[in-house]
Amino acid sequence: MNIKWNEWNVAEKTIFVSSCIAVVSIIMPWADIGIATKNGFSTGGFLLLGCFAYPLLKVLKEEKIDNRIGMFSSVLAIVLSIWGALSSTIEFMGKTVNTSGSGLILFIIASFILAFGTYKIQKTENSN
Repeated sequence: MNIKWNEWNVAEKTIFVSSCIAVVSIIMPWADIGIATKNGFSTGGFLLLGCFAYPLLKVLKEEKIDNRIGMFSSVLAIVLSIWGALSSTIEFMGKTVNTSGSGLILFIIASFILAFGTYKIQKTENSN
């Protein structure tokens, strides 16, 4: 497994960059209530990195990504991270407050970028 940035197409670079963004998001706050935060390790968000594993490993091993598995893992990352953000609430002074932190939001963005990369790689491989 090598990083061959100059040999990769846009889709492969997109998958790699989205995976890097997702990893960085794990050390950022996933839950933030102002006076205290929890990162992706303490909230279990690191488990969602598994959704990035298949496309990233296929890119690094220079193997073809199965369209169904690639899109499934991308969509799963999106759904689970959005669900996590929407369910990250607390009751504060009689109001429901969302406690999603910047790391979780960044992970959601990385998940959408991953989905774009897996979609784009399908188009690239189908045209060859």
